[in-house]
Amino acid sequence: MDEHAIEAEWKGPYSVAAIIKKINDGGSLENGFSGNDYGVYQIYGNHILCGKNMLLYIGKVTNQTFSERFKQHQNQ
Repeated sequence: MDEHAIEAEWKGPYSVAAIIKKINDGGSLENGFSGNDYGVYQIYGNHILCGKNMLLYIGKVTNQTFSERFKQHQNQ
């Protein structure tokens, strides 16, 4: 089995407005993946059965920036 190293850098928490406004570094290479704004994220909020500040969603951003993805969440 091959071994792979995974490097994780955690930042936040951020508000949705801050992500849409600031987290938009897609990079400058042709494929757009040379920037910093790709990865895994969690959304917390109120749940009707479980209460306040509950984990509601885990997502992954690969083909767009965090800003682009969170704009889609606003429209749901």
